[in-house]
Amino acid sequence: MASTVLHLLKLAFFAANALAAALLCLEMGPAARNLTAFAPLVFALCVLRPALWTHALSGLGAVLMFFGFQSYSVHAQALAYLAGLAGLALAVSSGREPLPGERGTPPSPLNLWLAAFVGVMLCGLPLMPLGEAWAALRELGPLGLARMLGYSPAKSSFYALAGLDRLVLYALLARELARLRSCDAPRAVLVGAAASLPASMAFGFSEFFLAKGKAFAMSDRLTSLFLNPGWYAEYLCVAFPFLLLLGRGRAGLLAWPLTAAGVAAMVLTMARGAWIVFGCLAVSLAVLGAARFDLFALDRRRMARGALAGLALAGVVALGLYGTLAATRVSLMNFPLAVMIGERLERFLESPRPMVFKSGVLVGAEAPTAGMGYETYAWHYPHLMAAPESALARGVPATAEVFEATHNLFIQIFAGGGVLGLAAWLLLAWRAFRVALARHGLRADALSLAAALSLTVFHAFGLFQEMVYIPAVWLLFFVVLAACLRMEREVPGWSAPWTGRLAARGAALALCAALALQLGNAGFAGTARSLGLASYPAPGVQDTQGFYGPELIDGRVALWSAGAASFVLTGQGPWTFDAGASRPDLEKPVEVRLSSGGAVLDRALLGGKGPRRATLTIPAEAARSGQRVWLFAARPYFPLMAHGIKDHRALGVWLAGPGLGE
Repeated sequence: MASTVLHLLKLAFFAANALAAALLCLEMGPAARNLTAFAPLVFALCVLRPALWTHALSGLGAVLMFFGFQSYSVHAQALAYLAGLAGLALAVSSGREPLPGERGTPPSPLNLWLAAFVGVMLCGLPLMPLGEAWAALRELGPLGLARMLGYSPAKSSFYALAGLDRLVLYALLARELARLRSCDAPRAVLVGAAASLPASMAFGFSEFFLAKGKAFAMSDRLTSLFLNPGWYAEYLCVAFPFLLLLGRGRAGLLAWPLTAAGVAAMVLTMARGAWIVFGCLAVSLAVLGAARFDLFALDRRRMARGALAGLALAGVVALGLYGTLAATRVSLMNFPLAVMIGERLERFLESPRPMVFKSGVLVGAEAPTAGMGYETYAWHYPHLMAAPESALARGVPATAEVFEATHNLFIQIFAGGGVLGLAAWLLLAWRAFRVALARHGLRADALSLAAALSLTVFHAFGLFQEMVYIPAVWLLFFVVLAACLRMEREVPGWSAPWTGRLAARGAALALCAALALQLGNAGFAGTARSLGLASYPAPGVQDTQGFYGPELIDGRVALWSAGAASFVLTGQGPWTFDAGASRPDLEKPVEVRLSSGGAVLDRALLGGKGPRRATLTIPAEAARSGQRVWLFAARPYFPLMAHGIKDHRALGVWLAGPGLGE
């Protein structure tokens, strides 16, 4: 009975995620609507014809390269739709039968540490804006809530709530990939991801040199299909080892040219952390190639020969590319690329990262045991800086550069989950790595070796990036974890039954401690007391949801909304706001309204044959200072989808007024 209830809850969770993402995809235009209609048919066919799973999952892996954007971009919502549908179809296809080691006394180590990590992060739910989310559902309906969760940037607490949902979604998807019996599902996804890497590099080089920086994203550094060069470097490094899955014979023939192309791509991304990580990966692949990609067949002679070959390859390609750029004086945006690379080398150690790392540690230090809530770093940063008694305000200058993440995986986890969350993560990562190595010792197969390399690269890159920020990279990690869950069936588990029972009790105790601490700090009441505040965030500090950062719009500083947003009234009424929709798709008018407590406070029509700007007024008798007001636009605008403009956001209407851009 209990297993049936849990299975139904899992199906409901996958369905709810798919439905919420579908609501957003249906607004994006014909291509997204076609995806919304076509993807369910594909997964339904897989449920009816299990032999199709390999092809569908390989396709899912291949399209990951199209989702190199932040989790609040329009692309991320399409990926969430595919992940929700895939999880739902996999759960239906596998039924209620558990994976070996999934149920038992105790559960297998990898299952236990995965459950412990996700559980510690879920213990932070009392810190999340659940009341605001419920109010948004009542005020704006399912579509409004979906917009706010999907599009709120990292400075919003709704972003953290969406991030926690994404963590659970990916963890459950990993379990379902591992449970599928009709094919090796994780391998199929990873083969697709690997097969798409040469195409992504070819596109990146073509766009970089042929389009002269006028085609896609950042024009002075190689980005391929990603928005940011560092994010592409993350993805390429983590996925690159899985080229071994394309076959040892072919891998041996293609290893050198593909590795050379990877080195060239890393140089042109100008991501300094990627230079280190991919350089080490290239040497490692050369060393393993000397032993026919059998880790346990290595000896000193082969290691030395492979290391020299790898160093020679990386050095020749990197120096040759730099020399060619210097000799030909290739420039983008009127700036010589060789000069730019030289400056990156000269300033190799000059980076804002040490200060960002420190800020992440100081945010986590406010609740060091269980953390301040999963993915809440960017939300806490301004509020803690505004609290004079906080460690962040005392330890970081007010003029320090502000980022949306800590740029370090381990610090990011500590800030969100404290010591308990970080310990669970380290145990999870170590066990996955041990499983991959043990399986490679038994079979000497490509998948286990690639998984071990990918896990190493993921955590090495995690010293320079938080790795959670880009859903494509984060999802790829969970696919690797799914592969390790399948491998764990073949390797030894606990050294003795009592060690497993002790570990399970320790994990349960840690979860109880985390839950007790977070319940004691529900609504950040404990944080407010420790900072000497009446409440946290401090009264009078603006706390917006669904708004992007301030920018100059039509001559004044304002905030773009994501089509659904909320803010707190400040000062005394009446309150007057300017709203506008300066965009090229307003043949049909867009209605915008402000509401609170179920009552519409003011509304306006923008565009069509009417004006594109309007004044919205909230009478003094209709609201009070400190009250949360909700904004809803009937139709958002998608610049990248509609007109190819380099803007990945969903834009509703912009708003300017008291506390918003002023």
